[in-house]
Amino acid sequence: MVAPLALALRPLLAMARTQDDIERMHARWMEFLPAGFSPPDPAQKVEQTEAEWRKQLTPDAFEVLREEATEPPFSSKLNDEKREGVFLCAGCDLPLFSSETKYESGTGW
Repeated sequence: MVAPLALALRPLLAMARTQDDIERMHARWMEFLPAGFSPPDPAQKVEQTEAEWRKQLTPDAFEVLREEATEPPFSSKLNDEKREGVFLCAGCDLPLFSSETKYESGTGW
């Protein structure tokens, strides 16, 4: 009984240890972007036809981003991603998360 509780609390504890880091990162997220990278304006809506989206995205990304599908647990290449940096949306290129905030939840997502 102790092991499942410890496993259930691990993601919460990981988040609690990094909450200050997350808040600092949110305040200065643009510092994490590569030199010369200019993110798109978040207020500008991305409008493309279905054919344009299919050309831009992989079939799996299209299903998740455009058709509201969910990746099966442990299927994402990001599960084992260890590089440092800011990860961008495959659809609009806006920053999604920094490697500084990534943690192993044990859920496969």
